[in-house]
Amino acid sequence: FSIELPPLRERVDDVPRLVEYFIREFAEREHKQVEAAENECLGALMAHRWPGNIRQLRNVIERAVIMSQSRTLSLRDLPREFRHPEPPQWLKIRLGSSRAEVDRELIFQTVAFARGNKARAAAMLGLSRRALYNLLGRYEATAPSWLPNGASHHGRNGTGN
Repeated sequence: FSIELPPLRERVDDVPRLVEYFIREFAEREHKQVEAAENECLGALMAHRWPGNIRQLRNVIERAVIMSQSRTLSLRDLPREFRHPEPPQWLKIRLGSSRAEVDRELIFQTVAFARGNKARAAAMLGLSRRALYNLLGRYEATAPSWLPNGASHHGRNGTGN
């Protein structure tokens, strides 16, 4: 009996939970005080195509935890290729999704791709920053649970936005 999971690049919503799990695993093993990943770091990890699937993600987080000098992983803890990710070529949406679900997914994935930079995300979406903040506020109740330390999509979270 075998179970085939889709590739990690098709399950981008799983990346934050896996990152959290691997951070705990390696922080404990390495006796480091790393507790979470910054939004910008998570955005870069979510934008990556993951040809090596979960094993590659695990290795990247292991290295990042070992290299980290703070309680949160940042972009500088990741390998160089994560600092300038290639833009995703498509947005995967389940058939039968409502318009609101499609809008929400597009907005959150764009913000993640922009590494939390809401001005950049707004420009990519052809929206004003105010319009983006309004939409993020509207969808906040269904925001991804991966945001560290209760950070908000539309609050200031250290990204300078």
